[in-house]
Amino acid sequence: MSLGDDGTQEAELNRFLRRHNVVNVERQFIEESSMWVFLVCYEDDRQSKSSQRERFNPASELTEGQLERYKRYSDIRMQLANKNKVPVYIIFTNRELAELARLEERPTELMLRSMKGMGDVKMEKYGKDFLRLLNEENDYDRQNSEVY
Repeated sequence: MSLGDDGTQEAELNRFLRRHNVVNVERQFIEESSMWVFLVCYEDDRQSKSSQRERFNPASELTEGQLERYKRYSDIRMQLANKNKVPVYIIFTNRELAELARLEERPTELMLRSMKGMGDVKMEKYGKDFLRLLNEENDYDRQNSEVY
């Protein structure tokens, strides 16, 4: 970074530092060039994220019945995501859906509210619609399985 910098180089360095997990920064002033030289050591975000979190595979973690519920819940999540124009993980993550699928009974508002990350705003925006769609699906299944 030269002494005559108008702030552009400093701003670029600061952006870089904010976006990376910095381990160490060394700086040295080079008199003959009248500039600061920075050596920045940082972790590669892709490596640290992939090593911290393995990809979730519902088929290996759920029973057959739970996997069936997971797929139904996933379909409902997709409907809500499309309707609200948000990514599906905003509604529920895959792990959250699996948590619901492990329940032997149909999810209730109280159950959803007890989930980590399900606050009042998320419950109002997505949780209630999720339960409504799930109930509509169950009502449809009951009506079509009755013998007349």
